[in-house]
Amino acid sequence: MTAAYRASDATYHHRHARRSLARAASIAAHIDGPASVLDVGCNIGFTSRYLLDQGVADRVCGIELHAETVDPALREDPRFELITGDVTRVIPARRFDAVIYGAVHHHVLNHQGLGAAVSALQRLADCARQSLFFETGHLTEGGRWDWQRRLRDYFSSDEEHLHYLLACIEHRITGFELIGRFRIHGVRRCLLRIDLAPDGAEAADEVARLPVAMPTGEAGFRYRSFGSSAQRLLPAEAPAAGDAPVRFARLDDPEHGPLFLKQYLHHPRAAGVEAAIGGACTLPGAVNCLGYTADGGALLFPRIDGARDLDAIARADRAERCRAADQLIAFFAAAADTRHGPIRRPLLPVAGQLPLIELCDFNRNNLLFQGRDAELQLRVVDFEQHAVANGWRNRLHLAAALRRLRVRPVAALAAALRGWAGLLRFLLLPPRRPVAERIRDRRPAWYTLLLIAVRSRTGALLAAVLGRFGLS
Repeated sequence: MTAAYRASDATYHHRHARRSLARAASIAAHIDGPASVLDVGCNIGFTSRYLLDQGVADRVCGIELHAETVDPALREDPRFELITGDVTRVIPARRFDAVIYGAVHHHVLNHQGLGAAVSALQRLADCARQSLFFETGHLTEGGRWDWQRRLRDYFSSDEEHLHYLLACIEHRITGFELIGRFRIHGVRRCLLRIDLAPDGAEAADEVARLPVAMPTGEAGFRYRSFGSSAQRLLPAEAPAAGDAPVRFARLDDPEHGPLFLKQYLHHPRAAGVEAAIGGACTLPGAVNCLGYTADGGALLFPRIDGARDLDAIARADRAERCRAADQLIAFFAAAADTRHGPIRRPLLPVAGQLPLIELCDFNRNNLLFQGRDAELQLRVVDFEQHAVANGWRNRLHLAAALRRLRVRPVAALAAALRGWAGLLRFLLLPPRRPVAERIRDRRPAWYTLLLIAVRSRTGALLAAVLGRFGLS
């Protein structure tokens, strides 16, 4: 771990006194005291001291990298306990009424990767009986610092980033609220209050469990690289496997035949949603979910052996490419006419029913073909709920697939035009939505994307100039 990460900033709250006070007051207003509180990254202890002085907390446990950073008077307070160390290693094995996790997550992600940052967030949520107060750095803050550039390796917008993190603890969430936005680095960071279900109150998935055991150890598992495009299957020893959101395995079961196992590593609740969508899907070519493993830890699908991907089909003769293109056009048309819902969840909720083309992401990684010549058959895998307004993206996927196959140019142009028109509507209408809604629906606004692009480039340029003169 680098010295920059290990060094705490003892002057932070003095330099941002008004922001720190407003942030602490906002947190205090949303805690029913007197409460026990875990303050992660407590720094000098500004928020901890405020909660104790206001009578909101009767006991605070702070986590800080360096003990000398914390105010000596607070360290002497019998109501305050200090744990010194890296949050990924020292999370206490006990419960608190509220957990405060502010301005730490992006540093963990920067130095230890997304997988470690997600794991820490999930364990902190398990520490909280009632609420988790969460704040992290935003992509809109620019590109001067390492953590800002690292965020861009994973996410394209703040809404996508915060949505992803909420989804990591969605199995515990009953709701969330934006309780404040506090200015720093030229933007206003979001402070979220995340309401958590009590132990044992997680929503149950109404999906069958099959008498198939999860493999033990790492033998046979492959990890899906992060991101929705250019995905790769990685072995467990690959460095990028630690950030992988999903892992897979091939199984052979005497009763159910060749199986494909899929386990969500970051988003436990997403498995039940995919099982419900994929298990009920009647579209031609859809590979339906069979159910869970016996322990409920992973989804099971029939295995598609000997399938070819889109790139392989693009090298086939014209007749086979035309058959593949016609099946793709038919599938996407059927997905636009097939509805699914309602979906009851804190993120991406669907009150009624939505076309399947709006819910899932049918990118090229999910399109496989079995057989040859006249027996060629489309197989579509992966029915994760990607969004609630995803039709524009899928039409662009279809256009790209047809261009790759070099057939049906008119259909490709029509799909592309509809996709780009849908993207404009997605970004511009309505022009302004509450931030919490945009996070819930994973829906950035055009002006935030523009701000990220401009500030990331200018920030990176400033960092390069300062570095040249030894001032960064």
